[in-house]
Amino acid sequence: MSQQQPEESARLDAFVQRQVADAVRRKRAREDADAQLRASTLASDTDRDLTATVLNEAYAQGRLTPEEHAERTTRAFTARTHGDLDEVLVGLQVPAAPEVDRPARKVLFWMVTVITAPFLLMGLGLLLAGQDMGDRVFGIVFLVLFGPGLFALQRWAWPPRERHRWSRLR
Repeated sequence: MSQQQPEESARLDAFVQRQVADAVRRKRAREDADAQLRASTLASDTDRDLTATVLNEAYAQGRLTPEEHAERTTRAFTARTHGDLDEVLVGLQVPAAPEVDRPARKVLFWMVTVITAPFLLMGLGLLLAGQDMGDRVFGIVFLVLFGPGLFALQRWAWPPRERHRWSRLR
């Protein structure tokens, strides 16, 4: 019996490694497909203007020579696809916008959390330890009424980091 456990563990490890490798392969394929789609998507005038703005900022910061700035700006305004615009920005890193801290939102979240916590706990208690079906339904009602609102308020107070078009290193 003790010999079966290492064999089962080895099989489980191999299975997990295959699953992880498969997931990584699918993710890379999806990212490659997205990149190819993006590269072939036609650019708008707004995209060209935004690219020119990035080039102007890089020139003002001394990261481009006047000749290189003129050449890249010309290429940006004649670019047809997003892939062409991405090629113009190769080597330039746009500084990320500073993250705005909103302490009032966080204070509001914690105030609402303190107020709604008893209702959420009561709903959980009724759901788990209710005497009959009515208690459990009442617990579910409490959880459904207060849980999603608190979750939405948390997302509002601490928004996920946004991914901008120009935030990556080109």
